Amino acid sequence: RLASDANPLVGRPFYVNPNSKGTRAAAGNPDPLLAAVVNTPTAYWMDHLSTPAVDAKYIATAQAAGTMPVLALYGIPSRDCGSFAA
Repeated sequence: RLASDANPLVGRPFYVNPNSKGTRAAAGNPDPLLAAVVNTPTAYWMDHLSTPAVDAKYIATAQAAGTMPVLALYGIPSRDCGSFAA
């Protein structure tokens, strides 16, 4: 049984990476539609190319901003029979 039925995401916005390619590309462009796109949270992919140090820094940066990082775990060993779905 859970200690609390409360939703842990209430009041915690998702992290928007200010250093994303989209944010950098949109810098200086006042278009509100473009701003809406680049200010939409996206997932940070944790896969065989990432390292624990880089992953931890991303998560810590999101937490320091008072936000919740969105993480996508990819290529988890033994996640399915033979990894045929990858």
